[in-house]
Amino acid sequence: MSNRRSPGGAVWWPTLAWRLFQLLTVAALVWAGWRLLGHIPYRIDIEVYRMGGRAWLDGRPLYADGAMFHTRAGLDLPFTYPPLAAVAFAPFAWLTLNVASVAITLTTLVLLIASTVIVLSGLDVMASPVRRCWLAAAIVAPAIIYLEPIRSNFDFGQINVVLMTLVIADCVPRKTPWPRGMLLGVAIALKLTPAVFLLYFLLRRDTRALLVTVASAAVATLTGFAFAWKDSWEYWTDTVRNTDRIGTATLNTNQNIAGALARLGLGEGERFVLWTVACFAVLGLTVWAVRRVLRADQPVLALTCVAMFGLVVSPVSWSHHWVWALPGLVVMIVTAVRLRHIGLGVVAAVGIALMVWTPIPLMPEHHETSASLWRQLAGGSYAWWAIAMIAVAGTVSAGWATRPVSPQLLPASAPAA
Repeated sequence: MSNRRSPGGAVWWPTLAWRLFQLLTVAALVWAGWRLLGHIPYRIDIEVYRMGGRAWLDGRPLYADGAMFHTRAGLDLPFTYPPLAAVAFAPFAWLTLNVASVAITLTTLVLLIASTVIVLSGLDVMASPVRRCWLAAAIVAPAIIYLEPIRSNFDFGQINVVLMTLVIADCVPRKTPWPRGMLLGVAIALKLTPAVFLLYFLLRRDTRALLVTVASAAVATLTGFAFAWKDSWEYWTDTVRNTDRIGTATLNTNQNIAGALARLGLGEGERFVLWTVACFAVLGLTVWAVRRVLRADQPVLALTCVAMFGLVVSPVSWSHHWVWALPGLVVMIVTAVRLRHIGLGVVAAVGIALMVWTPIPLMPEHHETSASLWRQLAGGSYAWWAIAMIAVAGTVSAGWATRPVSPQLLPASAPAA
């Protein structure tokens, strides 16, 4: 019976398996890159970012007098971000639309891999940083092709992955070279929704990080005032309250409680009451779950629970906002294997199925309110999946597994590069 040793006595099969893994990862990345950039598709959001940056450079208003930006798609769209974002987008205005599209695509790809590496590091998956990078690339490549939120984020040329990476880089590492909370504050100043992660620091009782986040957000916002005084005044005193500028809540890609209620055709008053009650209910569930998860010493799982909460209760959560599904799936799979937690494994499997075979088309676009109730419920499954994830995560406890499996996901004897 062969022991798979070379004539010199060395075990050769782990090296062969590792080289094959690297080869398949490179092939997957090349295929994903070809899908993204083999031809340069029109990405509408990067066009709006460019026009917002150009408007700021030219001294034109971003919000006043109903400012709209006419896109090549024939749509007139508003600039929905704070003025600091327009300042940050100004370099895109110096590029052609195609070059800007390539730039945002490559930036998103690099940051998606980087954020996955940080998550794997936070989970203590694999001792070698090099192998961790390879594993992250192997995770990201198929996600680009198959997971609807990731694919949509690239298709629109969105900055969701940029914001997610700022949050992950700030919250996941055990130590950061900057004061923890600084990057989250910048993310909040660029787009308000990352403010939900203040809940993570609050439940961790990390007062210092809370204060740093608030201070960082304030400084970044004041920087926006310094560069764009009129636009900043207009945004923070008026525009920020007008959520209708973001889009129609009934659209099938609005995957949250607000979208589900809007599609039922309820009156505005009824909808607001039900949305408020539901949000507080999910908040209570999230606080319970995150506290238990933190007591079980699973901070990365706790962070993803807060991310899911933010997506569920936000007034608008387009499907491309759900890029947090990728780190969420990674965390659930690793935790499920490590703690032998069947519930998390089942939720992760359901999540993969939902993101690959997206139920969104069950609600006909622009005819969502006329869809049957079962289609509306099934078509809004991202939100129900997120709530299930939070609930199941809350069942994790320090004593769930007495003998966790090894965090190594590849043979320890595999080469480092």
